[in-house]
Amino acid sequence: MSSPDTPTTDAARDAVRQQIREALGIEWAEFESRHPALAAALDKQMMIELALTRLADDPAYQKAIADAEASSLTISTIEALLQGKVRSVLEKLVT
Repeated sequence: MSSPDTPTTDAARDAVRQQIREALGIEWAEFESRHPALAAALDKQMMIELALTRLADDPAYQKAIADAEASSLTISTIEALLQGKVRSVLEKLVT
């Protein structure tokens, strides 16, 4: 298993960060229309880092990634999971 400082881990983290950025782009318009003042006050990069941190601590996400690796699930399945997690992070901001 790779240590947290290995290039492979860094590359994987960067790939997840990019997927979160894309999911945030998809979810942002709806969030912004429902909560314009909050959306104006938020830094999107901060939201990406928050989602990345939440994913690292999320047992369901870790299990899904392990299951995906074990069963060779497609990237679209992982992207759908990430989009749901980003949506959840945004929703928690207003609850």
